[in-house]
Amino acid sequence: MKLIRLFLALPLLFLALFSQDTSTAPRYKSAEAAQSPPTVLLTIDTPSPLPASSTDVLVSVDKQSFVPVSLQSASSAPVDLILVVDSSSSAMRSPLRMTELSDVSRFITGLRNSGIAVRAGVVEFTATARIVQNLTDDSIESSLEHLSPGGGSTLYDALFLATSIAQQCPASSRRLILLVSDGEDNLSNATPDEVVQAAVRSVSPIYALSLGEPARQYAPMSGRGDQFLRFVSAQSGGLAYFPKNQAQVTEALAAIRSEMQKQYFATVSTTKGHHKLRFKTSIPHGVIRGISAITVN
Repeated sequence: MKLIRLFLALPLLFLALFSQDTSTAPRYKSAEAAQSPPTVLLTIDTPSPLPASSTDVLVSVDKQSFVPVSLQSASSAPVDLILVVDSSSSAMRSPLRMTELSDVSRFITGLRNSGIAVRAGVVEFTATARIVQNLTDDSIESSLEHLSPGGGSTLYDALFLATSIAQQCPASSRRLILLVSDGEDNLSNATPDEVVQAAVRSVSPIYALSLGEPARQYAPMSGRGDQFLRFVSAQSGGLAYFPKNQAQVTEALAAIRSEMQKQYFATVSTTKGHHKLRFKTSIPHGVIRGISAITVN
């Protein structure tokens, strides 16, 4: 009888072993179990650079009392940059598209020339999202010359794909998603909230360069694209820019470069679970941008 029971239990045992979560996406270990608490990326805009020993930046976890965070300058840390390119029908009609792509390529070169180690990758989307170039130390110019325009837009899916790439990057690098798009989406499976959650998990601020509002026949709900660009960048700790000409594209990328010089790794002590974060600084005229939540497993 015991042998029969053991025989009947084997399939259940087999199922339990092979139904475990095998996801390889990096997750924060619990502060209770890990030797070091999780680290998040902040942009701290203050009149002068902050020393690592500063106690002027504080965090509140789940609306508890504010406490100082440990800071480490990230201004010279390696960068893993994923460029997300809109090649949909509406985006292709923007006179700024080629200007923005050319300037982004020069932007990456400028970062490298400044001594920062930069790996860059390219994700393109039309009716589907695809990886055009995996992260590389080489130039992405040839990848930008082989984009494939088409109808439809899966912007949310493309950003979700970009965050999955970012999740595989080393924890010591700064992950940054640079989006060139008009903000319109009509075919994605992912939702805006899911994109934000994925960006937060991968610690990847999204910086958006708008291509401008498309003509009404391509985007009947005027303003929706700009609204999404503002939403997804703000929620992920980045910024959205809305240039009207080539000079403003150059200014926007210079502003992003300035932002990167004000980035810090901040250590947040917390326990397992999902936690809401709120950062503040006691420095007059200081501004902090970063993620508003963290999940620790």
